[in-house]
Amino acid sequence: LHEQLYRYADDLQLMIERNTELAADNDELRESSERLLESREELDAILQTSLDIHLITDAAGGILQANPASRALASAEKLQHSNLGDWVEAAHMADFVALHSNVLRGHLCPEQGVELHLRRDDTQRPPLIVTARVLAVRRGDNLRHLHWILRDVTYLRETEFETRIASMVFKNAMEGVMITDVEGEILAVNGAFSTITGYSASEALGRRPSFLASGHQSPDFYQAFWSS
Repeated sequence: LHEQLYRYADDLQLMIERNTELAADNDELRESSERLLESREELDAILQTSLDIHLITDAAGGILQANPASRALASAEKLQHSNLGDWVEAAHMADFVALHSNVLRGHLCPEQGVELHLRRDDTQRPPLIVTARVLAVRRGDNLRHLHWILRDVTYLRETEFETRIASMVFKNAMEGVMITDVEGEILAVNGAFSTITGYSASEALGRRPSFLASGHQSPDFYQAFWSS
């Protein structure tokens, strides 16, 4: 009887120790779950407030979820019933297909992304120019979904284009053109300026336009000119 009681006591002690271990494991799991939930909430908040377009698609490109920034393209309702490829303009379809295929094969997306032109639901607006990056979200060997990050660079590309056009006009204008700062110091001149005045760019830069004064106008003329 004593031996049996000792065995019961030993078994009870083991059960208590095991229960203590399970309680500790349960507390750790609960804390981990709370941390994961907090991380998920933070990620959702970032996606909801991000200026970049975030799209979640299946492996075929079917859009499952879109953040508010995607309204620059179309409403969430229209996006969620379409394939991302349907929004890519024909001239950029080959780049989209290559990016999509490479990610499915496990290749890393280029760090700088791939530039794509996307049509908008509002056909009166110009295409949306984006740099696209995509992350393959996997669980083990199974692909769960694709996370597309599309950064709107439309304004940047338009500004670059306008700058190139302005530069071409500046260089090829028949009229002599000089650019000064607000104090009047010459920052740039075009070719026609040198042809008309006889001064090369290196001779003009850093000087004030007053070095071109002919002496035929009075100081009052120039004062009125600069005031205007």
